[in-house]
Amino acid sequence: MKITIKNQLRVLWYQIVGTISMFGICYFYNFDKDITNVFIIGWLVYTLPTVYLHIEYYIANRNFSLEISNTNLVVKKGEKSTQYSIDEIEKVYLYKAKNLDKKQIQIVSMESYYYFKLVTNKGEEIILTCLLDPKIDDIINGIKGLDIIRKRTPFCSIYW
Repeated sequence: MKITIKNQLRVLWYQIVGTISMFGICYFYNFDKDITNVFIIGWLVYTLPTVYLHIEYYIANRNFSLEISNTNLVVKKGEKSTQYSIDEIEKVYLYKAKNLDKKQIQIVSMESYYYFKLVTNKGEEIILTCLLDPKIDDIINGIKGLDIIRKRTPFCSIYW
């Protein structure tokens, strides 16, 4: 798994649809000044958290790839490659919006962003964001021997 254009577009899909919808409504009202101003403010409130999270996740996992098997994780950062046994993973935290974690309806585009923090028994932290694969939660959940601690939060920032 690694960051690709396709993965980024899949995570950004809700934002893209929301932006097109807002533009369409403004077009329907012939870009009336008052309506357009309201939608610009709404779009900024809708978009800025998403842009922030996208940049944060991209920086966290750029030049990063992950290979998963039933017994090992191989993490490659740049030229450095490290192999971890599943037994070496002490804790796994999932930071995800509550309604998406419970398979409910997504409300805002920033809810598309979630990540895992894996803590090894040596204290190392490995951050795995949804930009590596938008379905990374299904992949990590499928690994036997990992107990996942769920942290439900509406804004899943790595650094906050």
